[in-house]
Amino acid sequence: MRGRSGLDAMPRGVAIAAILLGVGGLAALSIALVLTVAPQPRPSPSAPATRANPTLIDVDTLVANGLLGQLGTEPFLSLRNDVLSQARHALQREPRSGPLPDAVGDLRDDGKAALALAVAFVVTGDSRYGRGAAEYLDAWAANGTLDPACVDVDCDRAWRIARDLPALVFAGDLIRGSPTMTDAQARAFADWLVAIRPGAPRSDTFEGDAVVLARVLIGAYVADATMLDIAVGEWRSRLGSLQADGRLAPAAAAESPIADTQEALTYRLLAARIAEDHGRAVLDATGSSGASIRTAIERLAADWTDPEAWPGTSRPPAGPLWEIAYALWPEARFAPLLTEYRSGEGSGLVALRWSTLFESGLSAVTASPSAVAVVATPSPATPTPTPTPSATPRPGPVADTPGIEFLRGSVGTDGGRVRLSWPGAWRAADDRSALSYRLESAVGEGGFRLLAEGSRRLAETTLAIGSERRVRLRASTVAAGPGPWSAELIVRLRRFEDRHPSIRTTGSWSSASASAYSDGRVRYSTRPGATMSMEFHGRAVAVRAAIGPTRGQVDVTVDGHAVKRVDLGANRFVGSVVVFEQAWPGDGDHQVSLRVVGTSGRPFVAIDAFDVLDSGG
Repeated sequence: MRGRSGLDAMPRGVAIAAILLGVGGLAALSIALVLTVAPQPRPSPSAPATRANPTLIDVDTLVANGLLGQLGTEPFLSLRNDVLSQARHALQREPRSGPLPDAVGDLRDDGKAALALAVAFVVTGDSRYGRGAAEYLDAWAANGTLDPACVDVDCDRAWRIARDLPALVFAGDLIRGSPTMTDAQARAFADWLVAIRPGAPRSDTFEGDAVVLARVLIGAYVADATMLDIAVGEWRSRLGSLQADGRLAPAAAAESPIADTQEALTYRLLAARIAEDHGRAVLDATGSSGASIRTAIERLAADWTDPEAWPGTSRPPAGPLWEIAYALWPEARFAPLLTEYRSGEGSGLVALRWSTLFESGLSAVTASPSAVAVVATPSPATPTPTPTPSATPRPGPVADTPGIEFLRGSVGTDGGRVRLSWPGAWRAADDRSALSYRLESAVGEGGFRLLAEGSRRLAETTLAIGSERRVRLRASTVAAGPGPWSAELIVRLRRFEDRHPSIRTTGSWSSASASAYSDGRVRYSTRPGATMSMEFHGRAVAVRAAIGPTRGQVDVTVDGHAVKRVDLGANRFVGSVVVFEQAWPGDGDHQVSLRVVGTSGRPFVAIDAFDVLDSGG
């Protein structure tokens, strides 16, 4: 819903609009970091009416991280500025499409331009950006013919086409289904992708991995199950290059083994994420040596910091591989490399230029995958081998009860967006087969229904206000089968509006009304030192506030301890945004207090509501 409050009718007020965000690293590959079948977008004050309905990219994650940028949170603020700058530049020039592979350099540049325009369209609702992206895709669909030598025989630059093609694919995914891309344009672009699709990989190096990634991505984009199954089969066959210790055989023999391994694993892990999100379980698959892609990534992380590993070999800049890996498996060994990547100048891979925006979670060191994964079932073309029965059956894996937290940056007033997460499951020491999880939920005393399934250890969902939700988790391995259900997590979402009796204020506070607020009202103050506090019993709390150009800073204290200063300033007004959240392992008595800073030139602090999770009852 949209509206204008009394605050925003003032001289510095602005119209309610969509959320801006930014991006920065490998351009076509970066959007793939959130590859998941996106849920139907929910109407909210920040979501443009012209937003497309993509099938590869989770727009909710994109919007949430854009909001973090609007709130001034780094690195999202810098990335947001970067994508809008790139989009404005792209509007000022013409596409440079041409025959391939001669025009491979132009493919790279135009891919970055189209991707920036598509992202800018989704997060701003400005149709100029969407139309601009469509013009780039039209140009390549019309003029990007492929030399037959790159299909029938190996061609020196074929892998470079595969490396840079994903940027255009992600751009198309963001705008198809929107008014800026007609059905005819969408069909022409999809037909071109099939025609330009690289042939089967001929190299066992990272160049071949780039080709497999492009083939997986195109199969998923055009929704061709056979094409996707063939590409996933090619991905599985490359597990044979993994040594038992996790090293990649071809890369280990290269002149730059660490750089080559990082690039190869980036392509492989991104392709695996796409496959997983389209129902092909590959993340836990192993080769003949027993090693999986996770084994290889863990080995690379260990070698990176070990001077005895490949002595005399320089370490390249950390790349977006660590963004994807940390989102899937938040291990301490990956964190330094993730931090190095985020503090660097990004990656040379066009598709992953803005990987942090599409994968990141709520803190500067926590990357999180996007929304709930689709059901992951083995590909019919590549069934998982049945293990040889043993005399003594292995015990099934044991999963812990999931934890839960609010999603900072989430918008909308219909409920509360939350993230469920859990550590790995315990399993028998000799069980190295693929591990997967099944997460189910039930409303009240109703029956359990599937919420997420696959190898990821995180999922997101929306809770209705006042209803009780029960959640349970079960882990399975190929060798042992399913384990027991975890103890149930029982949670209830309660919303305390700004005038609830539990909320106490000091100093001067006034009221304003707008449909963008949770109950149509908000309380605001411009007085430095004015406070608003609430005591509650629960396991998680979220502060919902308005953001915009007139909004200032607020200091947050939890249980008597100063936690942080939150800046509510943003380019556009949004009436109800989760600007702060904190969670605990279980229910307890807590207090959250907000203190108006009195920011010069934008003193307004408007608090919409407090959301609390407890165990119900």
